[in-house]
Amino acid sequence: MNAREWLAEATKGMPEAVQKRVAAETLAHLEDAGVGEGADVRDVLGMPKTMRQELGRLYVPEKRLRDLL
Repeated sequence: MNAREWLAEATKGMPEAVQKRVAAETLAHLEDAGVGEGADVRDVLGMPKTMRQELGRLYVPEKRLRDLL
């Protein structure tokens, strides 16, 4: 799973601002680690589902936000 695929899965359902911030930070982390965007990033980043669950604890997913309004 490359970086873009991982990011799409990890941030699915999150507000666009969260997706952009996570993408910027994640790509910078991968660059620092010397991992190219085309490489399988799961060894460095873990499973995207786990990240999505962690992000859900920090940020309100878009669907949930709409439900609250």
